[in-house]
Amino acid sequence: MTVEIFSVFVGMVISFVFRFAPILKEKYYMLPDKVQQLVMAVVLVVVAIVVYALECLLNPPIDVPTIALVCGKDGIRQFIVILVSMIVGNQSLYPLIKE
Repeated sequence: MTVEIFSVFVGMVISFVFRFAPILKEKYYMLPDKVQQLVMAVVLVVVAIVVYALECLLNPPIDVPTIALVCGKDGIRQFIVILVSMIVGNQSLYPLIKE
């Protein structure tokens, strides 16, 4: 699985969670539109950092499918690719599942 496909999938899952998780849905959709956008942006950045950190720093000992990331200077470019791919997945699904 490429990092782009994985990131798009994660972005879509985040969109689904914010739309269909009962408690989160109630609190999220009560916020003004601009605050919703800010919350979603922060969540996507944090998740992108976690994905990058887990792959580069921890090198998980369990047998999980890994994605090919470059750690180091070239990793910054890949981090940006991860973040943009998550945003694309998240925002492409949002209009379809919006209330």
